Amino acid sequence: MNTKTLSTEVLVFLVTLRKYQQRVALARKMSGEPPHLWNGYRSVVKGEETFERAAARTLAEQAGIHIEQARLQRFAVAEYGVGKNRPFRITHVFLCRHWNGKPQKTTDMGHPSWFLFEEIPTKEVAPGTDILLQRILIGEKLRIKFVLNDKQAVVDYYHDETVSNL
Repeated sequence: MNTKTLSTEVLVFLVTLRKYQQRVALARKMSGEPPHLWNGYRSVVKGEETFERAAARTLAEQAGIHIEQARLQRFAVAEYGVGKNRPFRITHVFLCRHWNGKPQKTTDMGHPSWFLFEEIPTKEVAPGTDILLQRILIGEKLRIKFVLNDKQAVVDYYHDETVSNL
């Protein structure tokens, strides 16, 4: 892990509402770091791309679906760092509730599985995913900082009070 270069990325969670219960789609990365953990759809922002454009591109590439950028809702900005070092990754986190097509396996991501929040396998998700979902699925918008150890596990986190806009 290179902690000297700051990367900016987007993370998108697909959410449906069925019988008054929210379900979130999680999939496993097919390659990269870490390939065995459940997560939403994550990608680095390219060049002058807006966060919303990066999120739409990510869903097209990794889930095979298409969205209108206006349908995205940004719920969090998360910083990831090791110990007290400056962050090495800043992630803009979106929820998407409306899309065209059916999420599918791609070369980047495995088949998505739909989970109620209480069914999410919290020991098998990417670092911070369970904490983010716990807050954003109830509509909370936040800025949060995750402290990771050398094995990429969350050892602590800090969040500012809920924010009204991001």
